[in-house]
Amino acid sequence: MKKRFTLATLALFVAIVPACAADDDVIDRTVDGVLGGLGGALIGGPIGLIAGAGVGASAGPSISKAWGLDRSSVAKRQKKRQKSQ
Repeated sequence: MKKRFTLATLALFVAIVPACAADDDVIDRTVDGVLGGLGGALIGGPIGLIAGAGVGASAGPSISKAWGLDRSSVAKRQKKRQKSQ
């Protein structure tokens, strides 16, 4: 039962990604939600899957920006380097 629930939830997230391909922010949140869900499932099982997906989708973009992993911050740094040269 747990395996079916986990697979169904993962399949739902995978199905959402192509449907949201038009907006980068939605894709980032979806990917962060999937990664959070997988991490939560490894630690807390099905309840961790739901909690991790919720935290990943809601706080994931701000966490990646704070850690300097946001794609837009990399592009901004490259532009600054080009201007200074």
